Amino acid sequence: MATTSGEAVDGHFIGPVVIGAAPPKALGSVLCPAIDGQQRLITLSLIIAALRDELVSDPERADEITLTYLGKADDLRVMQESTTAFPLSRSLSRFL
Repeated sequence: MATTSGEAVDGHFIGPVVIGAAPPKALGSVLCPAIDGQQRLITLSLIIAALRDELVSDPERADEITLTYLGKADDLRVMQESTTAFPLSRSLSRFL
């Protein structure tokens, strides 16, 4: 990978993720649909879950990582009920 100045750097570009808009006047936490980049989001979620499972032995810390970076299982259920755009999301529930 190269910077705009042409110098080589080590790294990886994962690509863009397009998220849909939140409902107007939404208060607090809302679920927004992933318009593009679902596979990238799933891949990153699986990597985070695998690292958590391999490196964290404390169940409370594992739960904290899950809630912070992967969300609540209830959020996944809401997404499954509200959209058919995530056919693979049903299999993700076992990682949460």
